[in-house]
Amino acid sequence: MEEAYDTIARELKRVRAKDPRKFVWFNGFSRAGSMLEGMEFCEAFGTPNYIEVDGRTARFTSARRCCSATSSARPTTRSTPTT
Repeated sequence: MEEAYDTIARELKRVRAKDPRKFVWFNGFSRAGSMLEGMEFCEAFGTPNYIEVDGRTARFTSARRCCSATSSARPTTRSTPTT
């Protein structure tokens, strides 16, 4: 198990060092708690890329706008039917 965590941590460090915007968080069938955790992780990591898939709809959300303490704006989302 430790080896798996080390591999994940190493890869996340590599992506973050090169360009954190290349990281995308995909969250399927989320509920409010896991959605907020995913968006908060994206904000801390430095990527705006958060995608929530719930059934037949995918919602592309800017994690940065959702989690910013200075922003009172609603999340930027775009719903797209999935195939």
